[in-house]
Order: sequence, then C-alpha cells, then structure tokens
Amino acid sequence: MGGNYIEINGAIGEGGGQIIRTALFFSAILNKPILIKNIRANRKPPGLKNQHLGIIKALKVIANATVEGDYLGSTELYFEPKTLKGGAYRIDLRSGASVSLFFQTILPLSVFIPGKFLISVIGATETDKSPTIDWVINVFLPYIRPLVKNISLRVIKRGYPPKGKGIVSLQVESKFSSPILNLKDIGNFIRQNLSLERIERGKITAIRGISVA
Repeated sequence: MGGNYIEINGAIGEGGGQIIRTALFFSAILNKPILIKNIRANRKPPGLKNQHLGIIKALKVIANATVEGDYLGSTELYFEPKTLKGGAYRIDLRSGASVSLFFQTILPLSVFIPGKFLISVIGATETDKSPTIDWVINVFLPYIRPLVKNISLRVIKRGYPPKGKGIVSLQVESKFSSPILNLKDIGNFIRQNLSLERIERGKITAIRGISVA
C-alpha cells in the first residue's frame, strides 16, 4: 500500500454500498489511489459483498489497478488505479447480486475509457432494494448516450436471486482516444455534451409496461 492516497470513511451517511461504488468510479477516472475503511458499517453483515467484488474485479483489469482487501466481508479496501484501457471483458458476480448496481459504476466509467469497450456481466437483473435493469436502460442510459459515440446495453438473459444467472452486455465506443485525468477537463466535457436541466415534463405520447418473472 502506497502512502499517497485519499482515505474514505465508509460509515458516513447511510454507511452502505453507494460510497464504494462512487469512490471507485472517481478513483478510476481521476487516477487517484483510495483507502476505504469501515465498509458498509451500517449494514448487517458489514463488509464487501459479491456485487462490490464484481466491480473491483472488473476495475482491476480495466484500470490495471493494484488492490488489497478484495475479499468477501472485507471492511477495508485499498484501490490504486493506473491507465484506463478498452477491450472485451466478462464478469461473473457468482450470485444473485445486482447487475444494475454493478453498472452504477461501470456505465458512467465507460464514457472515459478510450476507444471501444465491451463487458458482459452475469448476475441478477432484478433484485430487492436496487433498480431493475429496465430502469438502467430506460432512465439511466439516456443520460450517458450523449457522452459517447455509440452505446448499446442489452439484456441477453434475465436472472433472479438467489442464483442470478442473468446476462447483460454493454458495448461502448468512447469519444476519447486517450484518458483524461483532470477533474476540470472532465467537468467541461460533461457540460458541453450533456444538459441535465429539465424544465417541462413534455407530452405523454404512449404508456406501456414491462412484466418479467
């Protein structure tokens, strides 16, 4: 473990997994080492679960990262990323862990991975207490689309707890040919390519539902 890292208290606020997902995202795009302590301190049981380990496993190769403490139930994680790189990857969450929560980190990160990026994830597409994969596709993905050249997020097979076994594939072609590591440059890029302002709801043109089981 190096000495020049940012220390994060995982017990802050709700003390859940969102701190891990967000911290790993910013660490990877800014190339800053982090040490997360008291991981999921307000959850029973505390510590890393398969969903978090899947993200860490993916980032190990995508960011060529040095990692310590990446095991089930660990309450402390050291993550030191290097350069983001494209390629094709396959991650098995090995349980009914949420694919949607996996993509809370990997989907926005894919915007900043140079060139073409492909990842297939095996896990649960619908779980309790997390967004469904349909929410990711219909609500989250439209905010990512303007930031990349091309993007496709497809459900190959649906999966449910406790076994998971669902398959979701993400393909992205970035607007970048090399990584950008400066927070100011990242902010300028997002402001130039994405408007988060929604003043009017707009007219309802159709209503439809999705039923899965």
